[in-house]
Amino acid sequence: MRTVSLARCFLLFFSLCLAPQVHAQQFLPKSHPKCQTALKVFDDLVRVVSDGRTRPALQLLPRGTTSRMRVAWFNPEQNSLTLEERTYDLCASLGPDSLDALAAVLGHELAHYYKDHGWVGDFGNGFADLEVGQTLRQLRGDLTRMVELETEADYFGWFSGYIAGYQTLDMVPEVLRKIYAEYQLGDNIPGYPSLSERQEIGRHSAEKLHQLVPIFEAGQNLLIVKQYEEAARCFDHLARTFPSRELLNNAGLARALEAIPLFPEGQLRFAYPFELDAATRLRGGKKAEEYDLAEPREEHRSRLLEEAKDLFETARSKDPSYAPAYINLACIAELQDEAGEALFFAGKALQLARRNREALSLANALIARGIARAQSNPPDEEAARQDFEEARAGNPSLALFDLKALGLRPAGSLSADGEEKPSSQREQLGGLSAQEYDLILEAPDAIAGVPAASRSQPAIDIDAKQTASWSGLVIDTGYRTFVFLEARRGYQGESGRGIRIGSVMAQVAEAYGQPSALVPGRQGVYHVYERARIIFQASADGRVQGWMIYHIEE
Repeated sequence: MRTVSLARCFLLFFSLCLAPQVHAQQFLPKSHPKCQTALKVFDDLVRVVSDGRTRPALQLLPRGTTSRMRVAWFNPEQNSLTLEERTYDLCASLGPDSLDALAAVLGHELAHYYKDHGWVGDFGNGFADLEVGQTLRQLRGDLTRMVELETEADYFGWFSGYIAGYQTLDMVPEVLRKIYAEYQLGDNIPGYPSLSERQEIGRHSAEKLHQLVPIFEAGQNLLIVKQYEEAARCFDHLARTFPSRELLNNAGLARALEAIPLFPEGQLRFAYPFELDAATRLRGGKKAEEYDLAEPREEHRSRLLEEAKDLFETARSKDPSYAPAYINLACIAELQDEAGEALFFAGKALQLARRNREALSLANALIARGIARAQSNPPDEEAARQDFEEARAGNPSLALFDLKALGLRPAGSLSADGEEKPSSQREQLGGLSAQEYDLILEAPDAIAGVPAASRSQPAIDIDAKQTASWSGLVIDTGYRTFVFLEARRGYQGESGRGIRIGSVMAQVAEAYGQPSALVPGRQGVYHVYERARIIFQASADGRVQGWMIYHIEE
C-alpha cells in the first residue's frame, strides 16, 4: 500500500533536479519531479490494464498554459493522455491520500482508452468548451449513454488502481468535489451529469467494486493456504469481468500449484519459484490423496499444467513486459520436461526484471533458470549453483532450499532447526483471534461470492469486514470455512511472539522457527506457519511488510 504523499515524492525528486522554467504551450519535461511521480503511478496502472496496444504517452500541462480542455483528457489522434499540473496539485493537497487520488484520475482516463470510449468519456470533457463541444452536443440527447461510459470508466479504472496497490475505490467523490471547487464549475454543466449525479455514479461504482475486492483477496488467501481449486474459481470469476494480466496469471498459478502434488513423491527435486511448500513436496501432500478423479492422476496433472500454460500465455500477451508470466512459463516448461523452452522463458524474465528493476522477479527468474540448468541434459549444476547464489539477494529462503537440493544437504532433508516451533498460544490481532469470527458474520461491510459451478463445486460465500486494526474475511467453500484477519496498514501492534511490521525476518525465524510453506508473490514472499496459524509477508530486503492470522474449520 502507498503511504507516501505526492508532496513527499515531490521533495524526494526535487533533491535530484530543479524544476525548469516552462513556457506557454509546452509540457513539463519528463525529468520534472511531478512528471516522475505521475509517471510512476501511470506505469503501475498501465502494467495492470495493458492489453498489448501501444500505451498512451503521459503529459503534464503546466500552470498558466492556455487550454480549451481541463483536468485530464485522452487525445486519440496523438495517443496521449494529458493531465493538468493544476489537477496534480489538487491531488497532492490530499496528503497521505494523494497518490490514491492521482491513481483514481489517471485510472479513469486509461479506462476510456482501453475500453475504446474515444473522446466521449474523458474525465474532463464535461468541463471543456470548444474542442469537444461538438461531441457533447451529439450526446446531449443521450445522457444515459454518458452515464454508462462514466460508470464503466469508474469501474474499470478504479479496480485497476486497486490491483496496482492504490486505495482508489472511495476517492472520486472527494476528488470531484475538489475539482469542481478548484475550477469554479457550476453544479450543472450542459450535456454532462451534475456534480451530485457524478458523485452518485462514483458511489454506485464503488459499491459494485467492493463486491469484487473480497473475491480477489479470498483468491489470494486461499492460494496461500493451498486451496488451489477454490482459488482458481475466484480468479476465473473475476477474470470474466476484468481480464487483467494479474488475474489471468493468478488463475494459472492456482492450477500449476494444484498440479504439483500430483507428481510422484520424490520426483520433483527442486522448489519452483511460483511456490515453495517443503512439507508437501518432501512428504507427499494430503491434497493429492483427497482427489477422487474421473481421469487418471497423470492426465489430470497434464491438463492442469496445460491450462496454466494457456493462462500464463494470455497474461504475457496482455503485457509483453510482465516478468512473472515468463517466470511461470519457465516453471511449466521445466515440469513438462522442456528444458530448452524453460531456459528461453527464464532468460526473457531475467531481461525484463533487470530492466524493470524488480528484485523479487529477478531472483525468481534466476531460480527458474537455475532449475532448468540443473535439469538439462547434460546438467550444469555449477551454473545452477551460481544462479541460486545470486538469487539469495532477492528471495533467500527459496534460493537456499534449492541450493540444499543441489547437494549441500541430501535432497529432501531439513536442518535440525528446520521445524516450526510449537506453541499453545493463540494468535490475536486487535484483541481478536481468528476463531472469533462472529463479529464479521453479524455485521459484514461486504458480502460477495462465486456461483456454484456444479453439484461437486458449491458456491463460495465471502463475508468481509474492516476495523481500525484488521481486515477480515470469512470464506465458506461449502466444505470448509476459512477465516483471515490481516493487519491493516500502519498497524502498531505485534504478533503473539513480538513481531511487528518492520521486524527483520531473522526475528521471525527466531520466534517461530522454519515456516511450513513459502509462497512467492510479486510484492513479497509469504511465510506460512501452519501450527501457529499465522502468515508473514516478507519484503525483498528481508523485513515484515505485514501479517495475517487464520483459522480453518472443517
